[in-house]
Amino acid sequence: MLMNPATPDNERSNASDWMQLMQFQLFPRRGPFAPLLLKSHFGSHVGIELYNVTEPNAHTSNLYRCAVLVLMSHLKRNDPSEISNYLVKYHREAQKCIENAAVVDLAYASYLVSVYSIVGGESVQMAIQYCQHFCKCVVELNRKQKAADDWIELLWRDILASLYYIHRDTVLFPSSNTLAPFIQCVATWEEVLVTSYSLLASEIDIASLPGLSMTTEKICHKVNSLCVYMQICLDQFLIRVNVADEKVETRLARDRLCSVVDRLMRLVLYLPNIRDYIYYAYDMEGNPGHINLTAANKFLQFADVQPRGLAAAKAPRRRDTALALLYAFARLLKNMLESNADVDVLSEIHRSAIAICRLSANLDLQNEGGTDALLVKRSLFWAGVILTESTFPSGQIPSVRLLRVAHLWIKSRFHECILTGHHWHSFAILNDEDIVVNEFFRKADSCTSVHDIWKLEAENISLFYYTNTLATWFLGLNLVRFEYKLNIGRSLEVI
Repeated sequence: MLMNPATPDNERSNASDWMQLMQFQLFPRRGPFAPLLLKSHFGSHVGIELYNVTEPNAHTSNLYRCAVLVLMSHLKRNDPSEISNYLVKYHREAQKCIENAAVVDLAYASYLVSVYSIVGGESVQMAIQYCQHFCKCVVELNRKQKAADDWIELLWRDILASLYYIHRDTVLFPSSNTLAPFIQCVATWEEVLVTSYSLLASEIDIASLPGLSMTTEKICHKVNSLCVYMQICLDQFLIRVNVADEKVETRLARDRLCSVVDRLMRLVLYLPNIRDYIYYAYDMEGNPGHINLTAANKFLQFADVQPRGLAAAKAPRRRDTALALLYAFARLLKNMLESNADVDVLSEIHRSAIAICRLSANLDLQNEGGTDALLVKRSLFWAGVILTESTFPSGQIPSVRLLRVAHLWIKSRFHECILTGHHWHSFAILNDEDIVVNEFFRKADSCTSVHDIWKLEAENISLFYYTNTLATWFLGLNLVRFEYKLNIGRSLEVI
C-alpha cells in the first residue's frame, strides 16, 4: 500500500502505528474464532473477551485502524494522551463513515472501541455510552442487510455480557444496599436494552418453527442471547419494583421481562433431547415411593431425572443441565410475574421449583472448578423462596408431614454448596451466608403474595443485592461456537 509522504515525526508515528497494528493481528489465539481474555482495569473478576475481527481491512479502513490503535495503546500501556488522540481520530473517521453509510466498518470498529471502554475506559458510564453506540451500529447493519448476522450477534452479546459484568462488579455490587440510587443506573441501561431489543429472536422467528429458518445451532445461539438479555432485565425489574412499584416504568420492565422469558422457554423446547430432559423433570407422576433422604441425588420421593444431551451422539454434559435449569427458572419467573400468580398459576410455580430441585440433584457439588456448586446454589435459592416450610404444594407429595422435610432438603443442599468454598467472586461476600439465606427462606414463608417475594430483605440485604452475589444465569451455558470449515468458512457448531 502506498503511503503519503510524511515528516520525520510523522514517519516515526506511522511506523509506531503500523507496528501496533501488526502486533494486534499477531496476538496468539487458540483458533481463528477463539477470543482472547483481557483484564478490565475496573476490577471485574471476569475476563473480558476480544474476538479477532477481520471483516474490515486495517490497511484500507481508516476507522478500523483508529479503533485498533485505541485498544492497542491501552494494552501497551501507552501515555493516556496518546489514547485520547486516537479517540479523537476515531470519532472523526466515524463521522465520515456515518455520512457515507459505511455501516460494516462502523460496526466492527465500534466493537473494538467498546472492548477498550470496558477494559480501559475512563468510567463505567463511558463504557455504557460506547456500547450503546455499538448496539445502534449492529441494529443498523442488520437493517441494511435485511437479515441477522450470527457472527455480529455473538460480538453484540459478548459486549452486553462484559458490560453487565463490570457494571455488576464495580457499580451495583460494592454499593450500599439501598436501591434508590440505582435508578439512574437503570435509566442508563434502559437505552441499551431498548436499542438491543430488535436483535433478539422475534415472535415471527419463533412462530416459523419448526422449519428451515432456524437450525439447532441457531436456536442455541438465540437462547444464549436471550439469556444474557434476561439477566439484565431481571436486575432492572428488581430495582424498579422495590423503588417505584406502581410506576409505568416498572410495569414496562415487568412486561419486557415476561416477553423475554416466554421467548426463551419456547425456543428451548425446540431442542429435542433437552425437551425430553425438561419433560421428565416436570413429570410429577409415578413418584409415590418412600422418601429416602440418604439416597444419592434424590429429591424426596422423586426418581432421578436421567440427563439428556444437546448433542444426541455425545454423553450429556453440565451445560445440558444448565440449559434445563434455565428453562425451569424462566418458567418459574414467568408465572411469578403473572397478575394472577397467587391463584391460577401457583401450582405451576411450585412445579417449576420442584423441577429445579430435581435438576440440581444431577450436578456434582465436588466438581473441580466449582461451576456445578455455583449453578446449584444460584438455582436452589429461587426454589427455596418458593418451596418454603409451610407452602410446599399439597397433592405433590404423599403426606403433609413431609412439608418440613422438603424444605430441609433444599436448605441442606444449599449448605453443601456453601461448604464447597466456591463463590461467584473469588472470596466469600457474606460471612454468615447460611444465616442470611435461612432468613430469606423464613421471610418468604411469611409472604402472603408471590408479589411480596420481589421485596424480600434478610439481615438488611435485599433480594436484588443477594442475587447479585450469585452466579449469572448464563454461566455454564456453553452451547455453540464458530469454527472454520473448508469451502464454507465461518460456521456455527454445537460444542
